[in-house]
Amino acid sequence: MTVATTGTITMKGASGKEYGYSVYISDLAGVFWKWSALGAAVATSSDFILTPPENCQIIDVSLLTTPTVSVASQLVANDIPKGLIYLVGNLLYTTQNRACPHVTVGPGTKLQFMQM
Repeated sequence: MTVATTGTITMKGASGKEYGYSVYISDLAGVFWKWSALGAAVATSSDFILTPPENCQIIDVSLLTTPTVSVASQLVANDIPKGLIYLVGNLLYTTQNRACPHVTVGPGTKLQFMQM
């Protein structure tokens, strides 16, 4: 049995405003996380989000469970893999000290996570 999961990504803008996004992570390697800013992300949601109109820093990634197939995800900005790998097990919401690299992205950046 394979297991998909959900979670949230929080970004903080240069103005101090925080932006929250729902994510849906299927249990397939080689596909992108799905995003929603308007409600719970699902399998048919968009596979990218355009960051808000200011410099933003990813300050938290929190996932409900770990998919059974995909164990890591790579940050992709404007269709270019950035080499930054997030180990999914370190991002579980039950982990008190989640190891979330704080990455700054420019306004309007097309942001994605590729499952590995």
